[in-house]
Amino acid sequence: MFSAATAAGPPRRSLPKVPSQVFDLELHDHDWGTAATSVEELDTALVLAELKRFFAPCSAMVTRDVHRCCSPHAWDAQNDGAVSVATLADGLSALKYGVAVRRAVGGGDGAECLHNLRHTHLLVTAPGAPNEPFVVDPTFVEQFRIAKPTSRYTQVLECVPCVLVLPESQLVQLVHFMCIELANAFKASDAVIPPWRKLSSMLSKWLPRRAGDSALPRANPGAHHAEGGHAAHAHAHVCITAAHLRRL
Repeated sequence: MFSAATAAGPPRRSLPKVPSQVFDLELHDHDWGTAATSVEELDTALVLAELKRFFAPCSAMVTRDVHRCCSPHAWDAQNDGAVSVATLADGLSALKYGVAVRRAVGGGDGAECLHNLRHTHLLVTAPGAPNEPFVVDPTFVEQFRIAKPTSRYTQVLECVPCVLVLPESQLVQLVHFMCIELANAFKASDAVIPPWRKLSSMLSKWLPRRAGDSALPRANPGAHHAEGGHAAHAHAHVCITAAHLRRL
């Protein structure tokens, strides 16, 4: 249901002009040196402009509904993580979205655990569009925070929405870009990139080898119109979701 391979999805957006010089490099871990150098030489203002264009909402309805599920301060750049996965799952399910909680299990034997990382986010489909999955992640930015960011890297992070709403088909492109910028920030401080910060490891958070997915039921279309029924339904749904997430 949520497979990017089978979803038709909205028209594919890209990071045109500037980042295209990066994404044509077939970004595997062994290409990082070349890719990082290419991106580092690009004008910061131009990269930021292209990144902002990339994040321009491709679905006004999905973005609007995610906003409705968040308190206003959750969209402030100073309040990363102010809204939880459970809150978003409850709210979007109540709005009759298809909602799947995806948990990257992570772990493994020995050093394998450094390349299979844990993370939880949502895959959602809007009412009437079951083949257009979106990633909704309230902690995406947090996955890329580092101790010693450069000025450019700080500006890149500030361009990323605090609650990521993005077509699933474009997630890999974004993670590629963020990992290159991350690599440049490590390079600027003469630091070695730890294995869990490399591209394949970071991708494992959203494209895990092992995932515990669980779909939430859509809200009853008539529930919100019954007098006095909305509050009871919302309370019960929150309890269901909270209990579900504790089991993950």
